[in-house]
Amino acid sequence: MMRELCALVAGDAAACPEDGRVPELLALARTHRVHLLVAQRIAREDVRVEARVEALRDGVRVRELLRVAAGLEANGCAPVVFKGAALALTHYGHSWLRPRLDADVLVDPASRARAAATLATLGYSRPPMTGGRYVMHQEMHVRPDPVVGEHVVDLHWRLANPNLLAGLPDHAELRARAVPVVLLEGALRVASPADALVVACVHRAAHHAGSDELLWLYDIHLVASRLTAEEWALAVSLAGRAGVAALVGRGLDLAAQAFGERAPATVRETLSAAAREASALFLRTDLRPVDRLRADVAALGAAKGVRLLAEHLFPPATYMRQKYGVRSVMLPLAYARRIVRGASGWWKR
Repeated sequence: MMRELCALVAGDAAACPEDGRVPELLALARTHRVHLLVAQRIAREDVRVEARVEALRDGVRVRELLRVAAGLEANGCAPVVFKGAALALTHYGHSWLRPRLDADVLVDPASRARAAATLATLGYSRPPMTGGRYVMHQEMHVRPDPVVGEHVVDLHWRLANPNLLAGLPDHAELRARAVPVVLLEGALRVASPADALVVACVHRAAHHAGSDELLWLYDIHLVASRLTAEEWALAVSLAGRAGVAALVGRGLDLAAQAFGERAPATVRETLSAAAREASALFLRTDLRPVDRLRADVAALGAAKGVRLLAEHLFPPATYMRQKYGVRSVMLPLAYARRIVRGASGWWKR
């Protein structure tokens, strides 16, 4: 059934299932978050009603993203939208076909406080989140909405959270290559195709434990399908320079298995030669949080690594008070309980 689902998602007209198999196929599609793509291929009214509702909700999300981008732009934060929200606008036939829980926006680290203040003026607030110089490189901002429930902006000042991936392009580089997207309601800038491919492959491996979810693989497939020879060369160069060629190669492998090969043979050969990169750690199926922590400490070096450990063990007091509802006088006990209760989790695969 997985092969049939992949063919249906990719638009193979011959893959349309018999009516009796549609419920089972849709259930599988939902687990892989490609049900909206399947909905447009299947002639069933109940499925199409769901798609129309999602299209209306998506219109609200897109208008809000444009409002956020305009606000950040006006305040000099030079935002770059990337990952799902960007691909929905650039690579899917309709943006509602690409489900997403949030919108990822990259700003310069120096603009971080200004960006957060801008989001606050737009009605966003920050849920309790840990923080620190090395433990987090992004933060969540949320605004309630009566139509879609809530809008979530994931504000980044680096492309990926693991310090092992610090070699990925920074904001200045991404912004210089960013592509404008102009809609009737406004405009924004998104990551270039080459950057989008690298990010899609790295994100799947490093932030989602190497997930084989079809939505991530279809993202990779769509981006790879449209790259020019020059963009392929740039993507390979970026992956090699950032030390993530093995992650990009693995993402392309899985996307090819599901939806067909799109990468040139020379690209595959170049990427396959990078299996010994430190970031290949994220390709392990038995990876534990402690393994990720060790890799981050090694990437940072001794002094910064010690600070990272301290940030994990002792998050900001404001976070502790909000998260656990304790007063300042009880903070030492709250820290101790958090460390003891969380210790075993670091060793779980």
